[in-house]
Amino acid sequence: MRRMTFGEYLKKERLRQGKTRKEIAEAVGVTERTVQYWENDQRNLTLNNAARLAVALGINISIELRSGDIDD
Repeated sequence: MRRMTFGEYLKKERLRQGKTRKEIAEAVGVTERTVQYWENDQRNLTLNNAARLAVALGINISIELRSGDIDD
């Protein structure tokens, strides 16, 4: 089984919930471009943004942050 990166997981979860990058960006307090960077694994999240992202998506990302990638 291929392992997803955090960015791939983030995009998959956002789309599964039917949310836009803009909605996530507003909930976290960043730009849409920043969310795009996260989804493309071009930028790392700060711990504060990770916590806000978890709340915005209703997910627990502590395991994903430790492992660096996610089982698909």
